[in-house]
Amino acid sequence: MDPADLEQIRHAFSCQTAISDQQGRRLDDVLEVVRGITEQVSQLSLHQPLLRIPANPTPSSPEPHPEAPAPTSSREPRVQHPELYRGGLGRCREFLLKCDIVFRMQPSSFASDSSKIAFIMSSLGGSALEWATSIWDSQAPLCSNFAAFTAEMRRGFPPSSQRGTQGPACHSGGIQLP
Repeated sequence: MDPADLEQIRHAFSCQTAISDQQGRRLDDVLEVVRGITEQVSQLSLHQPLLRIPANPTPSSPEPHPEAPAPTSSREPRVQHPELYRGGLGRCREFLLKCDIVFRMQPSSFASDSSKIAFIMSSLGGSALEWATSIWDSQAPLCSNFAAFTAEMRRGFPPSSQRGTQGPACHSGGIQLP
């Protein structure tokens, strides 16, 4: 093989490597933007049930609108959401702690009890989701009272040290369906 041809091949390979590296960095940037958009859509979907249009709006008597708060120049910090909680043995307290961190770091996103409960319910799976679904379907008052909801959740999914004393609840995964 001619040395000049070998040098051309090396140069072409070097150029292709540089282009591939540049495209990889661009894809990483796009992935980060997509993650940000996904997070925003997730936050909006949590608040969607809170947006309701009155059944019979009366245009003749408009209510005065309170001043909207001025937008703040600083954004709330991004906090990693807790992993899906499936009702694991002794993990409820840890899960609720992680949720509380999210609520405290993003207070404007979770200003109401309903938004906090919706966030928690959307982060459940397995037996924990079955428990939450039964509460939601029965339209229990727990669905609008954060303190009562978390107290009931702690009662239904106690720490592992308390499960042995609970009798039948420990055999059904700690949940007590209404």
